[in-house]
Amino acid sequence: MSAYGVMNKEHYTEIVREKKMNRKSLLKLVKTLNSEKRNYSSAECAEILDMGVSTFKSRMKEINSELRRNGALIESKSGKGNGYTLRIFDRKTFDRYLKEILPEQAKKERPDFTSREKRIRYLTIRFLEKDCFHKSDDLAESLGLSRTQLSNDLAMVRQELGSYGIELKSVPGSGLHAVGEEGRIRACLANALMKNERSHLPVEDDQNLYPQSVLYRIHYILRDFFKETHYQLTAENIDSLGISLVVQYYRIKEGCRIVYGEETIREIKALPDHAFAGRLAERISKELRISFDESEICYMTIYLNTRSFSLLEVNSPEADDLVSEMLDRLVRIRAIDLRDDDHYQQMLRLHTAELLKRIRFGTKMSHPLVTDVSIKLLEAYDTAAVFASVIYERYGYLLSEEETGYYALHTEIALDRRRVNQKNILLINADTRSNTELLRYSFEKKFHDQVRRLDICDVIDLKKRNLGEYDAVFSTVDMPVSPAGVRMPVYRISALISGKEKDLVRKVLSSEAIMDSQGIDFRPELFFDDIDASDRGKVIHEMCGRIAAVESVPEGFEDSLVVREQYGRTVFPAGAVFLRSLERTGEKTILSAAVFSHPVDWNGEKIQMVLIGSFSRTDTKSCSGLLKALSIFLNDRKLVSGAISACSYGSLTEILNNCSY
Repeated sequence: MSAYGVMNKEHYTEIVREKKMNRKSLLKLVKTLNSEKRNYSSAECAEILDMGVSTFKSRMKEINSELRRNGALIESKSGKGNGYTLRIFDRKTFDRYLKEILPEQAKKERPDFTSREKRIRYLTIRFLEKDCFHKSDDLAESLGLSRTQLSNDLAMVRQELGSYGIELKSVPGSGLHAVGEEGRIRACLANALMKNERSHLPVEDDQNLYPQSVLYRIHYILRDFFKETHYQLTAENIDSLGISLVVQYYRIKEGCRIVYGEETIREIKALPDHAFAGRLAERISKELRISFDESEICYMTIYLNTRSFSLLEVNSPEADDLVSEMLDRLVRIRAIDLRDDDHYQQMLRLHTAELLKRIRFGTKMSHPLVTDVSIKLLEAYDTAAVFASVIYERYGYLLSEEETGYYALHTEIALDRRRVNQKNILLINADTRSNTELLRYSFEKKFHDQVRRLDICDVIDLKKRNLGEYDAVFSTVDMPVSPAGVRMPVYRISALISGKEKDLVRKVLSSEAIMDSQGIDFRPELFFDDIDASDRGKVIHEMCGRIAAVESVPEGFEDSLVVREQYGRTVFPAGAVFLRSLERTGEKTILSAAVFSHPVDWNGEKIQMVLIGSFSRTDTKSCSGLLKALSIFLNDRKLVSGAISACSYGSLTEILNNCSY
């Protein structure tokens, strides 16, 4: 459902028709018709089955074919009191179908809740979709969890809700109840729905408030409506707006409305997007038979105004000034200068101008595509976190991971444009002029696109070389062991460089064994397998003390690690933690690692490995290489599990080197 610009009526009908019959919905319909002594309209039956009226009517034959085999039929009556009713002609067979067969089929449709992330999303939706209390026993049963497991999940839900200013209150005798401002509840709920893997909808259960038919109908309305406007239509925008309108629609049906004061309404009505929002609300009201009051239209206006839907040119001196400060600070504390990238600055200004509107109106941006950026694009996200610190200091507004993630995506593109995959090469050769010239000619001809600098020396002259200047070393003479001071491997080749040797050189030049780099200090003394600490604070303090005993670290290093955590996740899905400071202030890049025999509690997560990095303010190449390798390592459960099981400096070094290839 991303290509909304090409979705036509036939496509819409096909999607709904092909939707699999939900056994829980069918069970609910049969139970309802069996217990209620009245006729139900086709619209009521269709809503229970989560499909459109025309689809319900076309499927009646299929439904009755199944019911007839089980002792009942759904019959349609015309005239006074018309509608659908259930006629049972074999009570024994029907009772078995209703009490055993259909419930068992519905039970098999239970979603897979083995993933904690899915459970957190499910619970978040459950708490926010209805303004009611939820009992812990009911939640534990629906998820198939013990009370202890549920308690651990609820801690994460409280953290998620808390980021939106929503409190999960526990009332004895009643249960759990989410309390917060209506706008914040809608934003959090929309974010949870956008993250959902099942067509952006909540997991199906008996309490599901969001039938796909409503989402499809809203998307279809938007597709037609946007054709008539000057607004830009993109799949991402329609995804986001569609979910927001679904949430707004059902919250209104629940009696939960946005309420703005008169002054705020006057301010919002002055925005150019208000007239558009009014027309859109009118169209949805007509199609879905729901009313939008002035506050709800203003809510829709704010959503449009803060998400770059309009094609109108953005002109914000405040955003320009803020972006300039961001880029200046990036140079000052991380030695990364992107001020000459005009395209990058333009994208930053556009996003920042919309961000300032969201700060002004107290709204948040949500999009599932950027939620994992903080753990998959480490260097870009750390760079974006610098921008987040500037915004926090100026406005007291802490960016969400999604907001920071958007900055990180643009930053990754800009950084990628700066990366040049060329290396400095040292060739060790026999001391003959003709042989040396042949080797130089052969190497430059075959690998000129991958070589920035090529130096040749003999074994004796090798001692005079500053080996820290080179990325790889090749030799045409046998060298049983690496020369002193050469931490990277020395690769044996011939002067003519044969076919297999050519493949080897290409592979070496296309990769980098990052842990063998001269610019990174990771040695056995910085690997700890004997730290006995029970919580996050003690682990950080113990590791920083041990690092300081071996290496010189910047003043206030321990405090800087704690500050960095507020700008993005440091716990990775594979069960490891990576801590680093926001600023690059070290003389060199240092990596330290600790593996624990028993899991340590880390803000509600159980982890067994912690990595701490201190990055050089001058050697940006080593920093980038290490962050790239760590990004691959920390997002691979098998690699992290293998490193924890091996629990050795050598194994971790080898794994990180492999991640850099």
